[in-house]
Amino acid sequence: RYQRSTSKAHLSFEQWRMTSQKQFLDDYQDPSADDQAENPLYETFKTCWKQIRLSDIPGYPDWLSEVQALLWRHFEQLSWVFSVHACRDMSAGESKAAWSMSLGEFWTFCKKRRIPSPWLNMAKIDLVFLHIDARSKEDPHNPRRAFNLAEFVEGIVRLSVLRHKDPRNLGMPVSEALEEFLEKHVLNESAEFVQAQRVRAILNQPMCKRVYTQHTNELRRIFKHFTKQSNTGTMSLAEWQEVIKLSNLNDASFQKRQTLEVFVHAQLDQGVQTEELLDSKDTCETMIFTEFEEALGRAALIKYAEDTITPAEGKLHELLELLIASPAGVASKARPSTSKNDDEDGLRRARASMRRGALAM
Repeated sequence: RYQRSTSKAHLSFEQWRMTSQKQFLDDYQDPSADDQAENPLYETFKTCWKQIRLSDIPGYPDWLSEVQALLWRHFEQLSWVFSVHACRDMSAGESKAAWSMSLGEFWTFCKKRRIPSPWLNMAKIDLVFLHIDARSKEDPHNPRRAFNLAEFVEGIVRLSVLRHKDPRNLGMPVSEALEEFLEKHVLNESAEFVQAQRVRAILNQPMCKRVYTQHTNELRRIFKHFTKQSNTGTMSLAEWQEVIKLSNLNDASFQKRQTLEVFVHAQLDQGVQTEELLDSKDTCETMIFTEFEEALGRAALIKYAEDTITPAEGKLHELLELLIASPAGVASKARPSTSKNDDEDGLRRARASMRRGALAM
Protein backbone atom coordinates (compact mmCIF):
# COMPACT_ATOMS: atom_id res chain seq x y z
CA ARG A 1 0.00 0.00 0.00
CA TYR A 2 1.21 3.49 -0.89
CA GLN A 3 0.21 6.54 1.15
CA ARG A 4 1.14 10.16 0.44
CA SER A 5 0.11 13.03 2.69
CA THR A 6 0.87 16.73 2.49
CA SER A 7 1.75 18.98 5.41
CA LYS A 8 -0.08 22.25 5.92
CA ALA A 9 1.89 25.11 4.39
CA HIS A 10 0.15 27.65 6.64
CA LEU A 11 1.67 26.28 9.85
CA SER A 12 3.85 28.85 11.59
CA PHE A 13 7.24 27.79 12.91
CA GLU A 14 5.95 27.60 16.48
CA GLN A 15 2.85 25.63 15.43
CA TRP A 16 5.02 23.20 13.50
CA ARG A 17 7.32 22.70 16.51
CA MET A 18 4.34 21.83 18.71
CA THR A 19 2.37 19.64 16.29
CA SER A 20 4.54 18.18 13.52
CA GLN A 21 8.25 18.42 14.30
CA LYS A 22 8.50 15.18 16.28
CA GLN A 23 7.00 13.04 13.52
CA PHE A 24 9.18 14.75 10.90
CA LEU A 25 12.39 14.09 12.85
CA ASP A 26 11.31 10.56 13.83
CA ASP A 27 11.00 9.71 10.14
CA TYR A 28 14.70 10.56 9.71
CA GLN A 29 15.91 8.30 12.53
CA ASP A 30 17.19 4.75 12.06
CA PRO A 31 14.39 2.43 13.26
CA SER A 32 16.85 -0.45 13.70
CA ALA A 33 19.03 1.47 16.17
CA ASP A 34 19.06 0.08 19.71
CA ASP A 35 18.98 3.50 21.35
CA GLN A 36 17.03 6.56 20.28
CA ALA A 37 19.13 9.59 19.38
CA GLU A 38 19.58 12.06 22.22
CA ASN A 39 19.28 14.93 19.75
CA PRO A 40 17.18 13.87 16.71
CA LEU A 41 17.53 17.31 15.12
CA TYR A 42 21.33 17.15 15.14
CA GLU A 43 21.34 13.54 13.93
CA THR A 44 19.10 14.56 11.02
CA PHE A 45 21.44 17.47 10.22
CA LYS A 46 24.49 15.18 10.20
CA THR A 47 22.72 12.78 7.84
CA CYS A 48 21.86 15.62 5.47
CA TRP A 49 25.31 17.23 5.62
CA LYS A 50 26.97 13.97 4.50
CA GLN A 51 24.87 14.06 1.30
CA ILE A 52 25.58 17.70 0.40
CA ARG A 53 28.18 18.41 -2.31
CA LEU A 54 29.40 21.99 -2.81
CA SER A 55 32.93 21.55 -4.19
CA ASP A 56 32.16 23.34 -7.49
CA ILE A 57 31.27 26.64 -5.77
CA PRO A 58 34.14 29.20 -6.00
CA GLY A 59 36.38 29.40 -2.93
CA TYR A 60 35.68 25.85 -1.75
CA PRO A 61 36.66 24.64 0.86
CA ASP A 62 37.76 27.87 2.58
CA TRP A 63 34.19 28.79 3.57
CA LEU A 64 32.90 25.24 4.16
CA SER A 65 33.11 25.14 7.97
CA GLU A 66 31.38 28.53 8.26
CA VAL A 67 28.58 27.43 5.93
CA GLN A 68 28.17 24.19 7.89
CA ALA A 69 27.89 26.10 11.18
CA LEU A 70 25.40 28.53 9.64
CA LEU A 71 23.21 25.75 8.27
CA TRP A 72 23.19 24.00 11.63
CA ARG A 73 22.18 27.24 13.37
CA HIS A 74 19.18 27.59 11.05
CA PHE A 75 18.53 23.89 10.43
CA GLU A 76 15.41 23.68 12.57
CA GLN A 77 13.78 26.51 10.62
CA LEU A 78 14.97 25.07 7.30
CA SER A 79 13.39 21.75 8.29
CA TRP A 80 10.14 23.59 9.02
CA VAL A 81 10.19 25.36 5.63
CA PHE A 82 10.87 22.08 3.84
CA SER A 83 8.32 19.98 5.72
CA VAL A 84 5.37 22.35 5.32
CA HIS A 85 5.89 22.33 1.54
CA ALA A 86 6.75 18.63 1.30
CA CYS A 87 4.81 15.36 1.24
CA ARG A 88 5.22 12.33 3.46
CA ASP A 89 5.41 9.06 1.52
CA MET A 90 4.83 5.67 3.10
CA SER A 91 5.45 2.77 0.71
CA ALA A 92 4.68 -0.87 1.35
CA GLY A 93 7.56 -2.76 2.90
CA GLU A 94 9.31 0.38 4.13
CA SER A 95 9.99 0.74 7.84
CA LYS A 96 9.69 4.52 7.85
CA ALA A 97 8.21 7.35 5.78
CA ALA A 98 10.18 9.45 3.31
CA TRP A 99 9.69 13.17 2.77
CA SER A 100 9.95 14.89 -0.61
CA MET A 101 9.17 18.30 -2.07
CA SER A 102 7.92 18.53 -5.65
CA LEU A 103 9.32 21.11 -8.01
CA GLY A 104 5.82 22.60 -8.25
CA GLU A 105 5.79 23.17 -4.48
CA PHE A 106 9.28 24.61 -4.68
CA TRP A 107 8.07 27.13 -7.28
CA THR A 108 5.35 28.22 -4.85
CA PHE A 109 7.89 28.58 -2.05
CA CYS A 110 10.28 30.59 -4.26
CA LYS A 111 7.60 33.03 -5.37
CA LYS A 112 6.32 33.52 -1.80
CA ARG A 113 9.82 34.35 -0.57
CA ARG A 114 10.77 36.41 -3.65
CA ILE A 115 13.79 34.23 -4.39
CA PRO A 116 14.00 34.79 -8.18
CA SER A 117 16.32 37.67 -9.06
CA PRO A 118 16.99 39.51 -12.33
CA TRP A 119 19.84 37.05 -12.92
CA LEU A 120 18.18 33.90 -11.65
CA ASN A 121 14.59 33.31 -12.73
CA MET A 122 12.60 30.11 -12.19
CA ALA A 123 13.75 28.59 -15.49
CA LYS A 124 17.35 28.83 -14.29
CA ILE A 125 16.51 27.79 -10.72
CA ASP A 126 15.11 24.52 -12.10
CA LEU A 127 18.48 23.83 -13.70
CA VAL A 128 20.28 24.36 -10.37
CA PHE A 129 18.86 21.06 -9.14
CA LEU A 130 20.41 19.23 -12.10
CA HIS A 131 23.77 19.87 -10.40
CA ILE A 132 22.37 18.01 -7.39
CA ASP A 133 20.52 15.24 -9.23
CA ALA A 134 21.05 14.87 -12.99
CA ARG A 135 18.40 12.15 -13.42
CA SER A 136 15.83 14.75 -14.53
CA LYS A 137 17.97 16.39 -17.21
CA GLU A 138 15.55 15.31 -19.97
CA ASP A 139 12.65 17.09 -18.25
CA PRO A 140 14.09 19.71 -15.87
CA HIS A 141 10.86 21.76 -15.62
CA ASN A 142 8.55 18.87 -14.70
CA PRO A 143 6.50 20.09 -11.69
CA ARG A 144 6.22 16.52 -10.34
CA ARG A 145 9.98 16.13 -10.10
CA ALA A 146 10.86 15.71 -6.41
CA PHE A 147 13.83 16.13 -4.06
CA ASN A 148 14.60 15.40 -0.42
CA LEU A 149 15.67 17.50 2.57
CA ALA A 150 19.42 17.28 1.87
CA GLU A 151 18.89 18.31 -1.77
CA PHE A 152 16.68 21.19 -0.63
CA VAL A 153 19.36 22.47 1.78
CA GLU A 154 22.08 22.13 -0.85
CA GLY A 155 19.85 24.00 -3.29
CA ILE A 156 19.46 26.86 -0.80
CA VAL A 157 23.25 27.24 -0.55
CA ARG A 158 23.63 27.23 -4.33
CA LEU A 159 20.81 29.74 -4.84
CA SER A 160 22.38 32.13 -2.31
CA VAL A 161 25.36 32.35 -4.65
CA LEU A 162 23.74 32.08 -8.08
CA ARG A 163 21.11 34.78 -7.56
CA HIS A 164 23.91 37.40 -7.65
CA LYS A 165 24.86 39.11 -10.91
CA ASP A 166 28.35 37.58 -10.91
CA PRO A 167 28.35 34.34 -8.87
CA ARG A 168 32.11 33.96 -9.30
CA ASN A 169 32.78 37.39 -7.82
CA LEU A 170 30.30 37.89 -4.97
CA GLY A 171 32.23 40.64 -3.23
CA MET A 172 31.56 38.81 0.06
CA PRO A 173 32.26 35.39 1.58
CA VAL A 174 29.86 32.60 0.64
CA SER A 175 28.80 32.33 4.29
CA GLU A 176 27.73 36.01 4.29
CA ALA A 177 25.82 35.58 1.04
CA LEU A 178 24.05 32.56 2.54
CA GLU A 179 23.21 34.33 5.81
CA GLU A 180 21.79 37.34 3.96
CA PHE A 181 19.76 35.04 1.71
CA LEU A 182 18.31 33.13 4.67
CA GLU A 183 17.37 36.25 6.61
CA LYS A 184 15.96 38.29 3.71
CA HIS A 185 14.24 35.54 1.74
CA VAL A 186 14.18 31.89 2.84
CA LEU A 187 13.11 32.53 6.45
CA ASN A 188 11.40 35.87 5.89
CA GLU A 189 7.60 36.03 6.13
CA SER A 190 7.24 39.79 6.46
CA ALA A 191 4.09 41.69 5.47
CA GLU A 192 6.14 43.57 2.86
CA PHE A 193 6.46 40.36 0.88
CA VAL A 194 2.72 39.73 1.04
CA GLN A 195 1.94 43.21 -0.28
CA ALA A 196 4.48 42.88 -3.10
CA GLN A 197 2.60 39.82 -4.37
CA ARG A 198 -0.93 41.24 -4.29
CA VAL A 199 -1.65 40.40 -7.96
CA ARG A 200 -0.24 36.89 -7.60
CA ALA A 201 -2.47 36.36 -4.57
CA ILE A 202 -5.54 37.34 -6.62
CA LEU A 203 -4.65 34.85 -9.34
CA ASN A 204 -4.10 32.13 -6.74
CA GLN A 205 -7.63 32.42 -5.38
CA PRO A 206 -9.68 29.19 -5.71
CA MET A 207 -12.00 30.49 -8.46
CA CYS A 208 -9.08 31.69 -10.60
CA LYS A 209 -7.31 28.38 -10.06
CA ARG A 210 -10.46 26.65 -11.27
CA VAL A 211 -10.40 28.70 -14.48
CA TYR A 212 -6.75 27.82 -15.06
CA THR A 213 -7.54 24.13 -14.51
CA GLN A 214 -10.40 24.25 -17.03
CA HIS A 215 -8.03 25.64 -19.67
CA THR A 216 -4.81 23.79 -18.80
CA ASN A 217 -4.76 21.45 -21.81
CA GLU A 218 -5.42 24.27 -24.29
CA LEU A 219 -2.79 26.52 -22.70
CA ARG A 220 -0.20 23.73 -22.72
CA ARG A 221 -0.78 23.17 -26.43
CA ILE A 222 -0.28 26.88 -27.11
CA PHE A 223 2.84 27.00 -24.92
CA LYS A 224 4.30 23.91 -26.60
CA HIS A 225 3.51 25.17 -30.11
CA PHE A 226 5.26 28.52 -29.63
CA THR A 227 8.30 27.03 -27.86
CA LYS A 228 8.90 24.00 -30.08
CA GLN A 229 11.69 25.73 -32.03
CA SER A 230 13.80 26.33 -28.93
CA ASN A 231 12.85 22.93 -27.43
CA THR A 232 13.85 24.06 -23.93
CA GLY A 233 10.51 23.78 -22.13
CA THR A 234 10.60 27.54 -21.54
CA MET A 235 9.18 30.55 -23.41
CA SER A 236 11.40 33.43 -24.51
CA LEU A 237 10.35 37.08 -24.66
CA ALA A 238 10.19 36.91 -28.48
CA GLU A 239 7.93 33.84 -28.31
CA TRP A 240 5.70 35.52 -25.72
CA GLN A 241 5.39 38.62 -27.91
CA GLU A 242 4.45 36.42 -30.86
CA VAL A 243 1.66 34.78 -28.84
CA ILE A 244 0.23 38.18 -27.90
CA LYS A 245 0.59 39.53 -31.44
CA LEU A 246 -1.20 36.59 -33.08
CA SER A 247 -3.92 36.58 -30.44
CA ASN A 248 -4.71 40.28 -31.08
CA LEU A 249 -4.80 40.99 -27.35
CA ASN A 250 -3.00 44.34 -27.59
CA ASP A 251 -5.24 47.40 -27.64
CA ALA A 252 -5.58 50.73 -25.82
CA SER A 253 -6.21 48.92 -22.52
CA PHE A 254 -3.34 46.44 -22.89
CA GLN A 255 -0.45 48.00 -24.77
CA LYS A 256 2.85 46.59 -26.02
CA ARG A 257 4.76 48.04 -23.07
CA GLN A 258 2.47 46.15 -20.71
CA THR A 259 3.17 42.97 -22.69
CA LEU A 260 6.80 43.35 -21.58
CA GLU A 261 5.85 44.22 -18.00
CA VAL A 262 3.71 41.13 -17.38
CA PHE A 263 6.48 38.97 -18.87
CA VAL A 264 8.92 40.30 -16.25
CA HIS A 265 6.45 40.51 -13.34
CA ALA A 266 5.36 36.89 -13.82
CA GLN A 267 8.98 35.95 -13.11
CA LEU A 268 9.76 38.55 -10.45
CA ASP A 269 7.40 41.08 -8.83
CA GLN A 270 6.12 44.60 -9.30
CA GLY A 271 8.60 47.38 -8.67
CA VAL A 272 11.41 46.15 -10.92
CA GLN A 273 12.66 48.32 -13.76
CA THR A 274 11.35 46.45 -16.80
CA GLU A 275 13.32 48.21 -19.53
CA GLU A 276 16.60 48.01 -17.64
CA LEU A 277 16.15 44.29 -17.07
CA LEU A 278 15.23 43.47 -20.66
CA ASP A 279 18.12 45.54 -22.02
CA SER A 280 20.61 43.60 -19.90
CA LYS A 281 22.23 40.40 -21.05
CA ASP A 282 21.69 37.10 -19.25
CA THR A 283 18.67 38.30 -17.28
CA CYS A 284 14.94 37.41 -17.17
CA GLU A 285 14.77 36.07 -20.69
CA THR A 286 12.60 32.94 -20.38
CA MET A 287 9.60 31.79 -18.36
CA ILE A 288 8.25 28.37 -17.43
CA PHE A 289 4.68 27.23 -18.09
CA THR A 290 3.24 28.32 -14.73
CA GLU A 291 4.68 31.80 -15.33
CA PHE A 292 3.10 31.80 -18.79
CA GLU A 293 -0.24 31.19 -17.07
CA GLU A 294 0.44 33.95 -14.57
CA ALA A 295 1.46 36.39 -17.32
CA LEU A 296 -1.89 35.78 -19.05
CA GLY A 297 -3.68 36.35 -15.75
CA ARG A 298 -1.84 39.63 -15.21
CA ALA A 299 -2.73 40.62 -18.78
CA ALA A 300 -6.42 39.94 -18.08
CA LEU A 301 -6.41 42.11 -14.93
CA ILE A 302 -4.78 44.97 -16.85
CA LYS A 303 -6.91 44.62 -19.99
CA TYR A 304 -10.18 44.66 -18.05
CA ALA A 305 -9.07 47.01 -15.27
CA GLU A 306 -11.88 49.50 -15.97
CA ASP A 307 -14.46 46.79 -15.32
CA THR A 308 -14.92 47.12 -11.56
CA ILE A 309 -17.84 44.68 -11.36
CA THR A 310 -16.68 41.44 -13.01
CA PRO A 311 -14.60 39.29 -10.63
CA ALA A 312 -11.02 38.34 -11.45
CA GLU A 313 -11.98 34.81 -12.53
CA GLY A 314 -14.44 36.23 -15.09
CA LYS A 315 -11.76 38.47 -16.58
CA LEU A 316 -9.32 35.59 -16.70
CA HIS A 317 -11.86 33.31 -18.38
CA GLU A 318 -12.64 35.96 -21.01
CA LEU A 319 -8.99 36.51 -21.94
CA LEU A 320 -8.20 32.78 -22.12
CA GLU A 321 -11.19 32.18 -24.40
CA LEU A 322 -10.04 35.04 -26.63
CA LEU A 323 -6.56 33.53 -26.81
CA ILE A 324 -7.78 30.00 -27.58
CA ALA A 325 -10.16 31.22 -30.32
CA SER A 326 -7.54 33.54 -31.84
CA PRO A 327 -5.11 32.69 -34.69
CA ALA A 328 -2.56 31.84 -31.97
CA GLY A 329 -4.89 29.22 -30.51
CA VAL A 330 -5.96 27.89 -33.91
CA ALA A 331 -2.33 27.53 -35.07
CA SER A 332 -1.59 25.62 -31.86
CA LYS A 333 -4.64 23.37 -32.30
CA ALA A 334 -5.53 24.34 -28.76
CA ARG A 335 -8.95 22.74 -29.24
CA PRO A 336 -8.24 20.22 -31.99
CA SER A 337 -11.69 18.62 -31.94
CA THR A 338 -13.62 21.87 -32.25
CA SER A 339 -14.62 23.98 -35.23
CA LYS A 340 -14.50 27.71 -35.70
CA ASN A 341 -18.19 27.87 -34.73
CA ASP A 342 -17.38 26.06 -31.47
CA ASP A 343 -14.71 28.65 -30.67
CA GLU A 344 -17.17 31.45 -31.33
CA ASP A 345 -19.68 29.71 -29.05
CA GLY A 346 -17.02 29.54 -26.37
CA LEU A 347 -16.41 33.26 -26.66
CA ARG A 348 -20.12 33.98 -26.40
CA ARG A 349 -20.37 31.78 -23.28
CA ALA A 350 -17.39 33.55 -21.70
CA ARG A 351 -18.90 36.99 -22.32
CA ALA A 352 -22.30 35.83 -21.07
CA SER A 353 -20.58 34.55 -17.92
CA MET A 354 -18.99 37.96 -17.40
CA ARG A 355 -22.38 39.65 -17.79
CA ARG A 356 -23.99 37.23 -15.30
CA GLY A 357 -21.17 37.97 -12.86
CA ALA A 358 -21.76 41.66 -13.27
CA LEU A 359 -25.51 41.33 -12.65
CA ALA A 360 -24.90 39.23 -9.55
CA MET A 361 -22.78 41.90 -7.89
